[in-house]
Amino acid sequence: MIPDAATGRGPYSSTSPRRSTRTDRLRAALDYAKQGIPVFPIHSVDERGVCTCGGPKANPKCTPGKHPLTPRGHLDASDDPKRINAWWTAHPDANIGVPTGARSGILVLDVDTYKGGAGRDAITLDTIEARRGPIPPTKTVKTGRGGLQLLYRYPKGEEIKSTREGDIGPGMCVKAAGGYVVAPPSFTEGPYEVLKELPLADPPAWLLEALRRPQSPRPGNIARSKAQASAIDPIGEPIPEGTRDTTLASIAGRLHDGTRDLKELAGELLQINANRCLPPLPEAQVLKVAHSIHKKPPCRRTRPEQAPGVDEVLEAAGNYWYERLLRGGGRSKIRDVFRSLMELAARHGELIMVRIAGKERRAVRFSASLRQVAPGAGTSPTSVSRNTRRLRELGALRKDDADRNDVHGGTFLIIEPAHYRYTPSSSSPLGGGKVGEGCNTSARPLRPDRLSTPAPRWGDQVGNSPAGSLYALEAFGPQTEDELAERVGISRPRDLVRRHLLPLSKLGLVEKRGGVWYLSENHRHRTGELRRAPYSTVRRVRRRRRTPEGRILTEVAEVGVVASAEERDRADRARYAAETAAYRDRGRHSRVARPEPLPLARRVATEANPPSGEIGELSPALSPLAEAIDAYLERNPRDAHQRPGWISATLWAYDLYPGRAASQDIEAAIEELGGEAYRRSLLSRGSAA
Repeated sequence: MIPDAATGRGPYSSTSPRRSTRTDRLRAALDYAKQGIPVFPIHSVDERGVCTCGGPKANPKCTPGKHPLTPRGHLDASDDPKRINAWWTAHPDANIGVPTGARSGILVLDVDTYKGGAGRDAITLDTIEARRGPIPPTKTVKTGRGGLQLLYRYPKGEEIKSTREGDIGPGMCVKAAGGYVVAPPSFTEGPYEVLKELPLADPPAWLLEALRRPQSPRPGNIARSKAQASAIDPIGEPIPEGTRDTTLASIAGRLHDGTRDLKELAGELLQINANRCLPPLPEAQVLKVAHSIHKKPPCRRTRPEQAPGVDEVLEAAGNYWYERLLRGGGRSKIRDVFRSLMELAARHGELIMVRIAGKERRAVRFSASLRQVAPGAGTSPTSVSRNTRRLRELGALRKDDADRNDVHGGTFLIIEPAHYRYTPSSSSPLGGGKVGEGCNTSARPLRPDRLSTPAPRWGDQVGNSPAGSLYALEAFGPQTEDELAERVGISRPRDLVRRHLLPLSKLGLVEKRGGVWYLSENHRHRTGELRRAPYSTVRRVRRRRRTPEGRILTEVAEVGVVASAEERDRADRARYAAETAAYRDRGRHSRVARPEPLPLARRVATEANPPSGEIGELSPALSPLAEAIDAYLERNPRDAHQRPGWISATLWAYDLYPGRAASQDIEAAIEELGGEAYRRSLLSRGSAA
């Protein structure tokens, strides 16, 4: 309920027309928060009546004293006293915004009584009652321009969206889901004051009936084609100031699927900008976004019959990513590898059912090689192999190579977590503990694979661990040091500042305003500059060669590279493409043709359960070492007689397994594949060839 001095619950007088002080507004904002009503700061006007954003000359879309100061507008609203104090410390004169809808439990009927006269019938509550029906007494606020705000209880279990002026009648609009109001004691052209301090009533029946009816589309929206409407809804959730560029670029990326030319893409983007951006961006800026996206290769079109189920599984996996991997993945690449796998699953995945521990679970199945996963994770295929193994130990991922051949990589399965979390073992690489304990998870962040912040590379300017703070700020918006430290799993906020925020601030990627950390206004532009800026790295490279006697010699050399992240990405992709082509060619011209792609160790189980549209009870997965041995010997069966040490060196030499495995581990892996029977089968195939 909005505080009022008349009841002793607010810090200001509801009858005095004076301009409220900065202390009044901070105290009022804190009073709202005590009642469970989230607030956020919005621009105010100075003594001359000019908006603190600079007014219409600096901002053509300015609505003086009414538009948000925070990047995501009402989506940033909070009832956390620490954040509120930080906001109003940075902006002492800021007006107070209150989101409407389910978050605050408030629905507001806004009546512009000041628009009557001058040849038009005056708009009053009496005339509205005479035309529409009774208006129950409820809490009433006078706006800065002399209009009225009638505050009602938001109907539980319903989703009522805000309307535009005139949708339900002349001079009236409703603020509900997706909207916000300016609250007392704010000041625009005049003060916002509480006129009637009454309990919130239920909305009048005639108003609810009007809101529940489908609204007629605006003339500019009627011409949408069915294909456009099915792809991106131009009348969706509002896009607040501070996120418009990023969101429009993301939408343009999804629309750019090869079926639209530049003109069509720009037209749809302009329509979405006009209908959803608050306020809309200039047309030239939207066209620039469309032109930038259209130059890139088109994405793969979504398969509508599979997208809903795939999206639900990936949403659940995304929650797990935020709750566990974002907090625990700062010292490894497991966080970025899983995110890259989610990107590939979103583009190429299909929904299937799997049975795990006797229970059916949904999963997204897709084919990918380690070299396809590596660029999106900013790491090497060897690192991808190591971290996918860790994800399998956590239960987040399954791998099935039944359909693997010389052209296609193995099959990954992202398993839908139960209650948005998997059940790691006691020896989990990320440790135990509750997922996200103490972390505010009320906000609904972007899915990890939809974040625009690129995964860092080894040795770049950003660094692997600080990138977690960039992910959290992009996903959850501005945060205090305590909140951000909790999100990324750093126990002491001062360590977060020293290790993450200060270095990122020097790079121009984040900034601090009033105790709250934000992504900088030019974050996307600065990120692009850093990715194009050269930096130096020195790493040790092992070069292997075979002597005439058959021994493998390893030479270690230090190699220095000076190149930008973009140049390194291009070089890696070219190298991976060449290696993939060589791998395929090697498979086609190997000494022994492969009669069937299935590993010998799995054939009996597969013949007993022929493949279908689903995967049944998954048998215990082979160890990564056994998979590597099988992958090599299937293509080179004549080498099945070699000693364990020779096999270990060969796997390492061809980057099929990270590091040199011990001889006893090689022997155990061969036993896992079938032991001597497995060797004899391979040798018989080799001699027959």
